[in-house]
Amino acid sequence: MNQLQTFSETAPENADEFTLLEWLKTLSQKSPKRYDALQRIIRENKQLFDKIQEIFIEKIL
Repeated sequence: MNQLQTFSETAPENADEFTLLEWLKTLSQKSPKRYDALQRIIRENKQLFDKIQEIFIEKIL
């Protein structure tokens, strides 16, 4: 299964309001340590994350 298929299966009805961070959280729920590490990386690279989310919204949603 590729990431787009995974997103389409996990996105809620109001997908335009569904953020990249929320999607990543749903994918990493089984591993809290992985999610904590992801949050730390995002905090340390906020500008980069914002750009990735912008692209995510444009291309996937």
